[in-house]
Amino acid sequence: MLVTDTKWQRGLVIFSLICAGEAIFTLPYHVTRFFRPTFLEVFNLTATELGVAQSAYGVIAMVAYFFGGPLADRFEPRLLLASSLWATALGGVYLASFPDVFGVMLVWGFFGLTSILLFWATLIKVTRAWGGHDQQGMAYGLLDFGRGLIAAVLASVDPEPVRKARSSPPKPLASMDTSKKARKARETKMAKAPSRLKRRSAA
Repeated sequence: MLVTDTKWQRGLVIFSLICAGEAIFTLPYHVTRFFRPTFLEVFNLTATELGVAQSAYGVIAMVAYFFGGPLADRFEPRLLLASSLWATALGGVYLASFPDVFGVMLVWGFFGLTSILLFWATLIKVTRAWGGHDQQGMAYGLLDFGRGLIAAVLASVDPEPVRKARSSPPKPLASMDTSKKARKARETKMAKAPSRLKRRSAA
């Protein structure tokens, strides 16, 4: 029974790492990758301005890689992982307020800190600890397989039909009533047709 509980706990840990490892990059990457035209329109941005914001993310993330490792060795992994996820969520709340160009650049730079400085090295460290000495390959294989699977599922969802359904105007009630009347008239005409044929044959 203890072995079964341990297996379930290990499975829950790697599942949580997979979900967290993909979810934290949803705002910096997936939103603008899957909904780029809508994002540019809603935030009134040009492609160049969005590229500058993402460049700010890249520069800050590059610097954060150097400090993320020592930070992961110094603090509790659960604290760093939870803090990074909550901080990224707060950045999403700020993004929901539709900031201007400077605000978008600022929040993307902030994402560089939350997703790399606080998160990435800690994720790698915990995955290595989960694999132990004999299952390093399986640990990292499961992590990247799961993250890739979630990304593939998200990329397979096509938002175009939903957008068209929302943008198409509703059908007027008058035209619906007219179509119903026309259909009823055709049914009545077809129902009367046999009786007309009988009268003609009798004549």
